[in-house]
Amino acid sequence: MENVFEITETSSSEESEDEKVDRIVHPTKFLNRFSMKEYEGNRNKLFTKNIIRKKIVIDSQSYYFGPLMGVHEFSETEYARRQALGQNFNTSDYKVQFDIKRDAALTGYPSTLVTANYGIFNNVIGFRLSKAMIRVPTYNVNKTNNVIKYIEGFGDGYTVGSTVHSITINPGVYNAHELAAVFQKYHGSHTGELDDSGNPVTYSVFTNTHFCNYSDINVGSGTYDASEGTFTRDVNTFTCKFKERDANDLFKGDNSSGGVDRVNLTDYYRGMAFEITGPTDTDITIIWNNDAVSRGAAKLFGFLPRTSDKTSTGYTQENTKCMFSDKIPDLSTQFVDLVVPEIPSIACKKNSNGKDIIDRIQLEAGHGEYVYYEPDKEESKIQNYFSPIRLSKIQIQLFAWNNELFDTQNSDNSFEFEITMVKDKRLLA
Repeated sequence: MENVFEITETSSSEESEDEKVDRIVHPTKFLNRFSMKEYEGNRNKLFTKNIIRKKIVIDSQSYYFGPLMGVHEFSETEYARRQALGQNFNTSDYKVQFDIKRDAALTGYPSTLVTANYGIFNNVIGFRLSKAMIRVPTYNVNKTNNVIKYIEGFGDGYTVGSTVHSITINPGVYNAHELAAVFQKYHGSHTGELDDSGNPVTYSVFTNTHFCNYSDINVGSGTYDASEGTFTRDVNTFTCKFKERDANDLFKGDNSSGGVDRVNLTDYYRGMAFEITGPTDTDITIIWNNDAVSRGAAKLFGFLPRTSDKTSTGYTQENTKCMFSDKIPDLSTQFVDLVVPEIPSIACKKNSNGKDIIDRIQLEAGHGEYVYYEPDKEESKIQNYFSPIRLSKIQIQLFAWNNELFDTQNSDNSFEFEITMVKDKRLLA
């Protein structure tokens, strides 16, 4: 379309030529009668938009600084820096630089730095998650929930002079019975399972803390009688049992009927719970609220995040005080919270730990499987804008429910973000 304008002039014979020039009206239409205002509106929508939206895809595997084969291409300082980055890389906490270009590959080896060159985003006023792909941790017992803290005697765990001991469970995939057995299995114990005849299942498997470690140096290894096929636990260790049914089904009330004697059954008329027995002849207190990891262990075993001692919360079993789950144990992983520290809080959600999160990603899949997540469509229509900022990098952080970094076991993840920018900041004045 030619930019030729229609000029309207006055036709009064009484006006001078100068007056006629002064009364020229600003053009409103092209020669083809198409409205200039409409044209400018369409042009701005298509080519000169005031608001620009850009989508970027972040892939964790593109930001790994791999080990270097030699220092001949780098200074010693740069070599050491990149080695450290490679060794400490964590897919639950990594940085993405937008303005770094791909390094040339070393001769005979792949590139040590692979990073997309997004460019720097200026005048950013909006940021939100469009899609995510993340793997549910392969292990349901991991470094966010695998440590139990306890003291000898009674107390809250913070008494001056009290030695806080720990039991660290090796990360892995456990069902409830396997989790109960990590402390020790020994002949004559049962896990709460019943055989076809309704009697408690008895194990004769020698394991002895193959799957957990005690910080207390006084904890021994127990003794195993090969001729008898029996194992006797060390007096300073714990035992744990998981029962699926309530006391009426599982425990008959006396040994003659094939059950196990219980002096006090008041707290035992529930199934789906752990029974934890501490060291023999020693009063202990488990500090389920010692830190974030011990809170994770409490959720795992079905205890409230508080202190538990063998007397106040337990019952007498064969002259031994035991602790019993407060609620149904939870071995699942429900969600992960995504945090990008560079984004202002007004564009984020606030979780119960006080963190500003971009979104909470529901992990609706089994352990070891990938989840493909998209925010709710109705919710995604709502976006809070913020004062313009400059984005040259972002940090991807993933947190578990207890405010610990999510244990991805370095499985890869990817995120698609929508970045909203304003072309002219003066429009916001």
